[in-house]
Amino acid sequence: MKLKTAEAIQLYANEITPKIDTAYQGIGYTPKNGEPYQEYYILPAMNEAPYINQSDIIYRGIFQITLKYPSGNGIREVLERIDVIEPHFFKGKSIEHSGVKVVFDDSKTINLGTDGDRIIYAFRVDFRAFKIAV
Repeated sequence: MKLKTAEAIQLYANEITPKIDTAYQGIGYTPKNGEPYQEYYILPAMNEAPYINQSDIIYRGIFQITLKYPSGNGIREVLERIDVIEPHFFKGKSIEHSGVKVVFDDSKTINLGTDGDRIIYAFRVDFRAFKIAV
């Protein structure tokens, strides 16, 4: 279920426009000089078993989009990107993919400072995933 959940969330995130380069967790990526890009991370949290003696679980976690923008131009562009991302993952939004339903909960944006020539912000949204009948 974890793989299908990651696929569902990443496919949904890829619908955000305008598109920018994306680095996927565990896959090599070389940033282009002077160009913004984003990194996707699935951060597992805890599993919850809502009923005793049943194998169904609620998989909880955090989906993080780490935005890396060239420094030297202020924070306007990165904050504009956050303004595009946030409404896409509104609280209560649900998506389905390959027998998994994902529901988004609370979100937050974190300024992670700079790394070399990049300004870094992270958008995080909590999620819950459930198996559904296909």
